[in-house]
Amino acid sequence: MNNLIVALAQYLLFFILAAATVIWLFLPRKDKVGLAVQAVVSLLIVAVLIKVAAAIHTDLRPFVVDPSIKPLFAHPADNGFPSDHTALAARVAFLVMR
Repeated sequence: MNNLIVALAQYLLFFILAAATVIWLFLPRKDKVGLAVQAVVSLLIVAVLIKVAAAIHTDLRPFVVDPSIKPLFAHPADNGFPSDHTALAARVAFLVMR
């Protein structure tokens, strides 16, 4: 089970981006440009919002708070909120749904 969790944590984001790329490839040409512009602009906005949220609220990762907890894979002891992976995955999913 740990191997599945590690694989999902490290590679699911790449799968989401690959799936979005495949969907983008099958769009009509006029829609490709619009989606690409929306993706770049929205990802920049999400990056800024993540930085602002992290500056406002600090939520340490569990292995930082309790050293007896061993992470499944090496990870920096940075702020656990907001999740970069979740924010990016949600933004990509929203763009693809539109």
